[in-house]
Amino acid sequence: MVAESDNTRRMVVGRVLRNAGDSVMFAVTKEDAECFAQREKIALAVLNAELADDYAATIGLARSAGSKASFIICANPKDLKTIRGALDGAVGVGVIDAFAPPENVLFASNDLRRFNHNENATVPPGLGLSIIDGAKVDLQTWSDAYGAISAALG
Repeated sequence: MVAESDNTRRMVVGRVLRNAGDSVMFAVTKEDAECFAQREKIALAVLNAELADDYAATIGLARSAGSKASFIICANPKDLKTIRGALDGAVGVGVIDAFAPPENVLFASNDLRRFNHNENATVPPGLGLSIIDGAKVDLQTWSDAYGAISAALG
């Protein structure tokens, strides 16, 4: 699910995810974003600041409803640190720059699904990227997995 108020960005992010093999639905209002995020069949929810201003509450409602979706929060660059701090400890949540290329959504979703796979995912984990910030539990999971791969490869 892509919750984005800007039509052009919504379509481009949707196209990037579709080209990667995902089925995509769109939310164009805050109410749609909150409602759709709670559906158990949603594997990935991409939330923009304009449609989901209380991320912790939206994610909490979704988790309470049984959602195992990965969440990507697209935030204004000046708000990244604050939002990451508010979501510290939340599993399966990534925060990215809302003005970054739409492919960053795909990169973040692949990393979240790699370490947080759920049965609703429509594509297997794939592309990787270097994680330099995020929830402590996600960073530790990534670090442990990377260390195991490095050790195996020698």
